[in-house]
Amino acid sequence: AKGNFMENIDAVIPVPIHKSRKKERGYNQVEGFAKVIAQHFNKTYIDDVLVKKEASKTQVFKGRLARQEIKSNYFSLQNEEKIIGKHILLVDDIITTGATLVSCGSMLLKADDVKLSIAAMAYTA
Repeated sequence: AKGNFMENIDAVIPVPIHKSRKKERGYNQVEGFAKVIAQHFNKTYIDDVLVKKEASKTQVFKGRLARQEIKSNYFSLQNEEKIIGKHILLVDDIITTGATLVSCGSMLLKADDVKLSIAAMAYTA
């Protein structure tokens, strides 16, 4: 039998959501999903390592495609000592282009000796 893919995971990290989107929905479904996974598999839940930077003012006036391009500069790393040497499960809601996961993943991989796995609630082609 194949081992449970969660057994090697040390910590679960949600992709940070934009404040405006959170206001719209009233909650962050990605955080909720990530917390449930962490609790269910008894893993550490970490939401203060990968953080979303504020969108720049000028960005508001740009078209959707231009905004997609800029998205990748949105994320930054803090408290990275929390994830050194750990295998992280990065959780997102919907994978469309994968750009968000790539930019979040590359930030997390800046910490030493990090392994990365990805989970999403849904996938759209």
